[in-house]
Amino acid sequence: MYRNSKFLSNLVTFALLATIACFSSCKKDKSTACDITSFTVSGERWIVGTTGNPIQIFPEKVYALKSDNVSNLLPVITISPGASLNHALSGQSHDFSNGASVTFIVTAEDGKTTKTYRATARVQ
Repeated sequence: MYRNSKFLSNLVTFALLATIACFSSCKKDKSTACDITSFTVSGERWIVGTTGNPIQIFPEKVYALKSDNVSNLLPVITISPGASLNHALSGQSHDFSNGASVTFIVTAEDGKTTKTYRATARVQ
């Protein structure tokens, strides 16, 4: 009886360790991607840089000071899957007049990796 209970105890321990090992190795690492992949305003694409701190974002077109209102621009921002955009900046209009810029911080799915972006309208 002692040998059977010891065998059973060892079998249960082995099964438990094998299950833990499987779940540990099957666990998906969280992504470190934290990119702004697209930035548009009123259908106009803005250029997102790839290097720098902060990374620069600027429109392809130059806004005309008198005919374009840059004090209330609503960007549509696409970021890496699983990442998040800082506080309430997403989905809000921003004032880009008088050379103002808006800083966006994207945090990766891992919750640690971040990138800082600064958007500025070009106005003549």
